[in-house]
Amino acid sequence: MAKLDAPELNEFVNLNLHTEEAGDFIRQAVFEAIEEVVGFDAVETARGLCPVLPKATKAREPGRLRDSINATVRQSAHGVRARMTTSAGYGGWVELGTAKMSAEPYLWPAFEQNAPRIPEVVTSNLAGFSPTGKDGE
Repeated sequence: MAKLDAPELNEFVNLNLHTEEAGDFIRQAVFEAIEEVVGFDAVETARGLCPVLPKATKAREPGRLRDSINATVRQSAHGVRARMTTSAGYGGWVELGTAKMSAEPYLWPAFEQNAPRIPEVVTSNLAGFSPTGKDGE
């Protein structure tokens, strides 16, 4: 199995944090950025990259794997966690391959293509921040 290196994401945002709401605002901006980039865009990219059977077999319908791709994005005390998965049951075998089948990656490449946008979307989400903690008020 090939080692998958996660891309490094770095972005600097300068804020004047004079309000209690600032921390919550930042956490929400990060959550919404991850939700947009991974939960929506990367899922759509993965669906486009996912191999689809040319015709039905006894065990599988064309597009079943593609249609089962989904993402969950959750906030916790430790930050934001996103997970892109399939519910088809064999998605991992397709992604990573087996001794009898070559890998046809679609989840990881979709993440790699979209992840560099996360800092940009966070920055955009933070653009409405003001020292009072409210958009422009």
